[in-house]
Amino acid sequence: MGRAENRVAARRAVHEAQLERRREQATRDKELQALAVEVQVTLVDGRARLRDAEIAAGVTLNRMITELGQSTTSVVDWCCGAVTAREVARLRRLAAETAAAEV
Repeated sequence: MGRAENRVAARRAVHEAQLERRREQATRDKELQALAVEVQVTLVDGRARLRDAEIAAGVTLNRMITELGQSTTSVVDWCCGAVTAREVARLRRLAAETAAAEV
């Protein structure tokens, strides 16, 4: 094989290696894109479930205070410290705002 033929063979080998590397990168990129979408969907779903849970907790806290006549301090005690007085106020406000928005 002459020098020119060696050069052609070398170029072909380099070109094929580059093509394979690009195919592998494209496959990785597609997988990364799909995983990134999954992360975003999971976070959005989780935030929606958290919001629903907080609204439900706020509704329950409102019942404890308005229907059963408990004070915020008493509610915090009944909940064994799972919520603070500040969280009680926030959750009640969230429940009230949600109820008002649905009307």
